Amino acid sequence: MFRGVISCLQIPAAEALSPWRRCAACGIITQQAPTVECLRSLLKRFVGRKGLHSGRYGEGNMIPLKLRLQNFMCYRDPDPLDFRGIHLACLAGDNGHGKSALLDAITWALWGRARARNEDELVRMGAQEMEVEFEFLLGEQQYRVIRKRQLGPRSRGALELQLKSDGDFRPYTASTQRETQARINNALHLDYHTFINSALLLQGRADEFTVKPPGERKRILADILGLSLYDEYEQRAKDLAKEKEVAEREVQARIQEIERELEHRAEYEEELEKAQAELTQLSTQAQAMQTKLREMRDQVKTLEAHKAQLADVSKRIETAEGQLKELDGQIAAQGDRLASYESVLRRREEIETGHARLLQTRKQETEYGNRLSQLMTLRDESARLEKTIAEARKGLELKKHVIAEKVADLERLVAQRATLQAEHAKVFEELQELAALQTKWEAHKQSMTELSSESSTLDALNEELRAKMTALQEDLKQLQEPTATCPLCQQSLSQDDRERLLTQLGEEGREHGDRHRDNTARLKEIASEKTSLESELEALERELKRSPAVQGREAQLARAISEADEAASNLEAQRELMDSVQQQLDRGDFAPEEQKQLAAVETRIAALGYDSGTHEQARRDLEALGHFEADKTALDTAEQALTQLREHQQQWMKNREQVSAALETDMQRHAELCAAVAGLDELAQELQALQQENDDLRQREG
Repeated sequence: MFRGVISCLQIPAAEALSPWRRCAACGIITQQAPTVECLRSLLKRFVGRKGLHSGRYGEGNMIPLKLRLQNFMCYRDPDPLDFRGIHLACLAGDNGHGKSALLDAITWALWGRARARNEDELVRMGAQEMEVEFEFLLGEQQYRVIRKRQLGPRSRGALELQLKSDGDFRPYTASTQRETQARINNALHLDYHTFINSALLLQGRADEFTVKPPGERKRILADILGLSLYDEYEQRAKDLAKEKEVAEREVQARIQEIERELEHRAEYEEELEKAQAELTQLSTQAQAMQTKLREMRDQVKTLEAHKAQLADVSKRIETAEGQLKELDGQIAAQGDRLASYESVLRRREEIETGHARLLQTRKQETEYGNRLSQLMTLRDESARLEKTIAEARKGLELKKHVIAEKVADLERLVAQRATLQAEHAKVFEELQELAALQTKWEAHKQSMTELSSESSTLDALNEELRAKMTALQEDLKQLQEPTATCPLCQQSLSQDDRERLLTQLGEEGREHGDRHRDNTARLKEIASEKTSLESELEALERELKRSPAVQGREAQLARAISEADEAASNLEAQRELMDSVQQQLDRGDFAPEEQKQLAAVETRIAALGYDSGTHEQARRDLEALGHFEADKTALDTAEQALTQLREHQQQWMKNREQVSAALETDMQRHAELCAAVAGLDELAQELQALQQENDDLRQREG
């Protein structure tokens, strides 16, 4: 995969390596490492003269150009590895630093295979996806392969193949990953197993090729050396030879058939002479038969023409009979219409008198109808005005009812004022008592605070006194010794000084003890006082819990008294307002404009003079005379159509005579044609038999 001059690549992200040494296996100078993966076999087979072949053996080199990794095995996101300018490379480093990972990245990008058991193990620990991008040159074409893998409940991968054209990479990816992988394999003419058994010897699997069966070793070597080309040529040669053998056998069979036919030539010539004589006789018979056929065909054509004329005449007869039937029907119908029109004309005077009465009655009914329409409009207006007036009255009555309810409420409030004041005075006294309790509770609370502060102070003093007394006891104990020194300056003491110090320290200790006992006694008194105060505070707090309720009741009573005072001032005004509304109702002093309009509408209704009885009689008369409308129309129609109908009657009678004469002529022609075409079927059968005989002669002739 690499060719040319030697250069070395150091694995990125590796720790500092030890000094350079010569490889014991290959002699190449590398940094010291427990293992060195040497690419000597790879370089020896595929670098230089051949390279990794891209098609037929020796047709082109596969030259790596660029490798980019992301989250692949130990590599997170290193800089891309650029192979341009590198002709021979050796990867060296400590175990686990990623030497083999670079080769695994190339094989995984090209074939989706590496040393791991599955693809998910190739993803860098802690990452969810990985990607490898590999660019290489194959002959004159530059390729880019991008393979990705994403972890998840259902891990999935992606494969892209691109070709470089006009300076840019263009997609060459198939519709599925399987088809895209096939395109890569077809371009390289090399699969993963062949690669790891020839170009790349994996760590720990150097005998991969030697332990394979002979057939598999032969296949791998054939792939490497491009021997499949000769297998293809051999198969094509065998196929071509088979085609030529088949063609040769066909030609030989045809030659043998021709030779067998030539042996019977004399017999064929004798049979030919007999056939020619028979053919001359058959030709004479065929000419005579042709003449007879032409004559019979002419007769058949003549009879068929007569048959067509017969069909035409039959059709005319059928049409004429239909016309006669239709004319008879029309003449009969016209006779009925003439009789009907004449009957109507005989009733002329009755119809005209009845129609005049109909028009007069209709005019009267129309006039009453107009009055009824006006009456209905006025009644609708009257109903609307009455409704408005009733609504105005109802509004006053509702207003009076509302005022009466308000007066009753005000009277009730005024009546409750004395009771509310008495209850308010009682609640006010209760509030004053609670205020005194609140003052007492605050005083006790202050006392509790002061006692707690005094207790804390005394506890601190007693603690200080206990520390001093402990120190004095230690000093006294030390001064009991004959060789005791001064506790302060550590100087030797005489007997007198020691006794004097003992006396002084004893008095000081007694003084501290007296103060401590006094403080302790006071602390007990404070505890007793606090207990008593706490009991009193609890009792006071229970009493004070009633304060919000009592205050709320006092505020409620104050508002009620205020409302009662306000009710007393408003009561008389509301009573006067209620009397005023009642007077309006009594006088009918509401909706004055509507009442005025209602009076005008009632006057107009009276002026209409509409009588429902007279209107109903007019309707009955109009219904009884209604048939004269149709009678008058029929009379007018009869007068206009009678003359024209008589003329049409005469024309139809004339048409009937003409159709009858033509029908009689066609009936005679029909009888003649029926006699003429009587032998057509028999002649057609003879013609068919003669035609069959002629066809037999032609078949024998030809």
